[in-house]
Amino acid sequence: DIYAKIEKRYQMTMAGDLGFLNEEKMIVFIINSEAAYLAISEDKAVFALFKNIVKLYKGMKVCVIIPAIENAPIGFTSCDVIKCFRDDKVLFMFDNIEEQKFFDVTLAMKKQFSKKVREGEGYLLVNNELSKIKTPLCAK
Repeated sequence: DIYAKIEKRYQMTMAGDLGFLNEEKMIVFIINSEAAYLAISEDKAVFALFKNIVKLYKGMKVCVIIPAIENAPIGFTSCDVIKCFRDDKVLFMFDNIEEQKFFDVTLAMKKQFSKKVREGEGYLLVNNELSKIKTPLCAK
């Protein structure tokens, strides 16, 4: 079971064994539909496991990707999965910064990143630090 494997990584880290993570492979979850992340939010037991993965176990070589999130403001009525990502503030975005609605963009960010993104460019938000990134392009 994948959750047990992640939990074991955490327990070993808490016991002081830090080197083993270098040998472990990244575990990647891709939640590729709105129906899937809404279902996770609606089931309290499943959401509790999901929240542990993205909050408590986030340093255990685990990555959760949700490419199907609408570029819209996150309010009190948004589902819990989306709120989790908003609160964690680790996001990749591949849109112009002035068109981004998922988090609050400061005036300084708008000024610094006013240039339009091109193919293969995007942004990485970690906490409240925004960086421009370049991604590899795949030949068609």
